[in-house]
Amino acid sequence: MAEFCKKDLGINFVPTPFPATDVFMSSVRTALPTNKAPELFTWWSDFRMKPLVDSGLVEDVTVMWEKRKDEYDPAFRKAFEFDGKVFGVPTNLAYWVVYYSIPVFDKYGLKEPATWDEFLKICETLKSNGVTPLGSTVQGRWPTFIYFEDLMIRTDPE
Repeated sequence: MAEFCKKDLGINFVPTPFPATDVFMSSVRTALPTNKAPELFTWWSDFRMKPLVDSGLVEDVTVMWEKRKDEYDPAFRKAFEFDGKVFGVPTNLAYWVVYYSIPVFDKYGLKEPATWDEFLKICETLKSNGVTPLGSTVQGRWPTFIYFEDLMIRTDPE
């Protein structure tokens, strides 16, 4: 990103890597109220951003959103908005894809699901035939909860 910004935008910055999330979070929180605060940093949206907003540690960037409001789904803005003001911009939007085995789908006469109910029916069909319907790696550790959370939220948000 630094190379792209320098080449295409004429903006130079030096990325600062951190060894772990907790080190990053504490370093940024400690630096923000000082003159050593980073001018630009990545952070989470929604509830994890609120303490920074409530403490006055981040800038209102509503004017940036207004200039490009027709280019983004308004739901993205809501993730960074507090009391009608916006305090961040997304650096990416991650879609969690599910890959499937064409030979397994062919074997059981399955088609790509178009709805959540169709997805669940496919999972049941696979289970009833002794096939584990979903698998996930533990590489990278934190992504392992994505399937679990998504299944929980979509089947019983209470």
